[in-house]
Amino acid sequence: MDVDALRAQAQTVMFDTIGVDITITRPVPDDTPIAAIGIWMDQPPDESRPIGTDFQRREPRRLMAIKRTASLTSLPRGTVISAPELQGGTPTDWRMDGFSRPAEVDEFRVHLVATDITL
Repeated sequence: MDVDALRAQAQTVMFDTIGVDITITRPVPDDTPIAAIGIWMDQPPDESRPIGTDFQRREPRRLMAIKRTASLTSLPRGTVISAPELQGGTPTDWRMDGFSRPAEVDEFRVHLVATDITL
């Protein structure tokens, strides 16, 4: 078995096992809601900050891996993601704040900031 096939199989098992159902709404004009699967991930407890920014307001950010599909080919900044903490829980709206690393062919890893946007 080649490495790409092994990665695809492992990714399918991970998303099926610990993934949560999410709804993605990108900014206009592509604002049709898209059903997808995401995995909440741990991130370092203290992200690096530039010197002199110690007293600025910092919203807590979360990290999520999102499976790329045929209907989900891009995630522009400002995309709203409705996701529960655990599968079957009550979804909370999050705004995409950026990527944690370059997008891969099979998934996105994005930083999310809590928001109270009502769509």
